[in-house]
Amino acid sequence: MESLNIQENIFTKYHYRVWVYVSTLNADKFKTDAISDTEDYTNPDLKVARDEAIERYWHIYDKMHQSKGFFLPFAAADNFETGKNALFSIGLFLVETTEEGEFEYNLLGYGDERDTVEAIELETHLLGYGQAQLYNELRIQQNILLN
Repeated sequence: MESLNIQENIFTKYHYRVWVYVSTLNADKFKTDAISDTEDYTNPDLKVARDEAIERYWHIYDKMHQSKGFFLPFAAADNFETGKNALFSIGLFLVETTEEGEFEYNLLGYGDERDTVEAIELETHLLGYGQAQLYNELRIQQNILLN
Protein backbone atom coordinates (compact mmCIF):
# COMPACT_ATOMS: atom_id res chain seq x y z
CA MET A 1 0.00 0.00 0.00
CA GLU A 2 1.30 3.41 -0.93
CA SER A 3 2.11 5.81 1.93
CA LEU A 4 0.26 9.12 1.83
CA ASN A 5 2.77 11.75 2.97
CA ILE A 6 0.63 14.76 2.17
CA GLN A 7 1.71 18.32 2.61
CA GLU A 8 0.52 21.13 0.42
CA ASN A 9 3.71 22.96 1.27
CA ILE A 10 6.35 22.76 3.96
CA PHE A 11 4.18 24.74 6.41
CA THR A 12 0.85 22.96 5.87
CA LYS A 13 0.10 19.78 7.80
CA TYR A 14 -3.03 17.68 8.23
CA HIS A 15 -4.35 15.41 10.94
CA TYR A 16 -7.68 14.21 12.32
CA ARG A 17 -9.48 15.15 15.52
CA VAL A 18 -12.27 13.55 17.50
CA TRP A 19 -14.11 15.84 19.93
CA VAL A 20 -16.77 14.79 22.42
CA TYR A 21 -18.92 16.85 24.80
CA VAL A 22 -21.26 15.39 27.44
CA SER A 23 -23.38 17.47 29.80
CA THR A 24 -26.48 17.69 31.94
CA LEU A 25 -26.20 21.48 31.68
CA ASN A 26 -25.56 21.35 35.45
CA ALA A 27 -29.18 20.29 35.98
CA ASP A 28 -28.63 16.87 37.54
CA LYS A 29 -28.92 16.47 41.30
CA PHE A 30 -25.11 16.38 41.69
CA LYS A 31 -24.59 19.51 39.53
CA THR A 32 -22.11 17.57 37.45
CA ASP A 33 -19.74 19.57 35.28
CA ALA A 34 -19.68 18.91 31.55
CA ILE A 35 -17.03 16.63 30.13
CA SER A 36 -15.20 17.65 26.99
CA ASP A 37 -12.39 15.68 25.41
CA THR A 38 -10.34 16.12 22.27
CA GLU A 39 -8.05 13.52 20.72
CA ASP A 40 -5.78 14.19 17.75
CA TYR A 41 -4.68 11.48 15.33
CA THR A 42 -1.48 12.11 13.43
CA ASN A 43 0.55 9.85 11.19
CA PRO A 44 2.82 10.49 8.19
CA ASP A 45 0.31 8.32 6.31
CA LEU A 46 -2.86 10.42 6.56
CA LYS A 47 -5.02 7.40 5.69
CA VAL A 48 -3.79 5.64 8.87
CA ALA A 49 -4.62 8.71 10.97
CA ARG A 50 -8.06 8.85 9.32
CA ASP A 51 -8.78 5.18 10.01
CA GLU A 52 -7.75 5.54 13.68
CA ALA A 53 -9.89 8.66 14.15
CA ILE A 54 -12.94 7.09 12.48
CA GLU A 55 -12.58 3.98 14.61
CA ARG A 56 -12.43 6.12 17.77
CA TYR A 57 -15.40 8.26 16.67
CA TRP A 58 -17.64 5.21 16.18
CA HIS A 59 -16.40 3.59 19.39
CA ILE A 60 -17.41 6.67 21.41
CA TYR A 61 -20.67 7.07 19.46
CA ASP A 62 -21.60 3.45 20.11
CA LYS A 63 -20.69 3.64 23.83
CA MET A 64 -22.78 6.77 24.28
CA HIS A 65 -25.81 5.10 22.70
CA GLN A 66 -25.31 1.98 24.81
CA SER A 67 -24.94 3.94 28.05
CA LYS A 68 -28.29 5.71 27.53
CA GLY A 69 -27.23 8.65 29.69
CA PHE A 70 -24.88 10.71 31.81
CA PHE A 71 -26.50 11.10 35.27
CA LEU A 72 -29.70 11.77 33.31
CA PRO A 73 -30.99 9.96 30.21
CA PHE A 74 -29.84 11.25 26.82
CA ALA A 75 -32.42 12.89 24.55
CA ALA A 76 -32.36 14.21 21.01
CA ALA A 77 -32.47 18.00 20.62
CA ASP A 78 -36.19 18.09 19.78
CA ASN A 79 -37.06 16.03 22.90
CA PHE A 80 -34.52 17.58 25.26
CA GLU A 81 -35.77 18.96 28.60
CA THR A 82 -33.35 20.74 30.93
CA GLY A 83 -33.23 18.96 34.26
CA LYS A 84 -34.63 15.74 32.79
CA ASN A 85 -32.06 14.94 30.10
CA ALA A 86 -28.36 14.91 29.35
CA LEU A 87 -26.82 15.62 25.97
CA PHE A 88 -23.79 14.54 24.05
CA SER A 89 -22.15 15.81 20.93
CA ILE A 90 -19.31 14.20 19.02
CA GLY A 91 -17.40 15.49 16.03
CA LEU A 92 -14.87 14.14 13.56
CA PHE A 93 -12.67 16.79 11.96
CA LEU A 94 -9.92 17.01 9.39
CA VAL A 95 -7.52 19.60 10.80
CA GLU A 96 -5.29 21.77 8.62
CA THR A 97 -2.38 23.53 10.31
CA THR A 98 -0.70 26.40 8.47
CA GLU A 99 1.48 29.35 9.40
CA GLU A 100 -1.74 31.28 10.04
CA GLY A 101 -3.22 28.78 12.50
CA GLU A 102 -5.39 25.74 12.73
CA PHE A 103 -8.57 25.15 10.70
CA GLU A 104 -11.08 22.39 11.45
CA TYR A 105 -13.14 20.85 8.66
CA ASN A 106 -16.21 19.00 9.93
CA LEU A 107 -16.60 15.48 8.60
CA LEU A 108 -19.21 14.04 10.96
CA GLY A 109 -21.47 15.01 13.79
CA TYR A 110 -21.00 18.74 14.10
CA GLY A 111 -21.87 21.60 11.79
CA ASP A 112 -24.05 21.52 8.72
CA GLU A 113 -24.10 19.60 5.45
CA ARG A 114 -22.24 22.39 3.60
CA ASP A 115 -19.34 22.13 6.08
CA THR A 116 -19.24 18.36 5.64
CA VAL A 117 -19.19 18.61 1.85
CA GLU A 118 -16.27 21.07 2.01
CA ALA A 119 -14.38 18.74 4.35
CA ILE A 120 -14.96 15.72 2.13
CA GLU A 121 -13.82 17.70 -0.92
CA LEU A 122 -10.56 18.51 0.89
CA GLU A 123 -10.17 14.86 1.92
CA THR A 124 -10.81 13.79 -1.66
CA HIS A 125 -8.01 16.09 -2.82
CA LEU A 126 -5.59 14.93 -0.12
CA LEU A 127 -6.27 11.21 -0.20
CA GLY A 128 -7.08 10.80 -3.87
CA TYR A 129 -10.35 8.99 -3.12
CA GLY A 130 -13.62 9.58 -4.81
CA GLN A 131 -15.75 11.99 -2.82
CA ALA A 132 -18.78 9.71 -2.91
CA GLN A 133 -16.68 6.81 -1.59
CA LEU A 134 -15.59 8.78 1.49
CA TYR A 135 -19.05 10.14 2.22
CA ASN A 136 -20.75 6.78 1.75
CA GLU A 137 -18.22 5.02 3.97
CA LEU A 138 -18.98 7.40 6.84
CA ARG A 139 -22.75 7.18 6.38
CA ILE A 140 -22.73 3.36 6.14
CA GLN A 141 -20.92 3.12 9.46
CA GLN A 142 -23.42 5.53 11.02
CA ASN A 143 -26.41 3.54 9.70
CA ILE A 144 -24.99 0.27 11.06
CA LEU A 145 -24.86 1.73 14.55
CA LEU A 146 -28.31 3.33 14.37
CA ASN A 147 -30.02 0.10 13.36
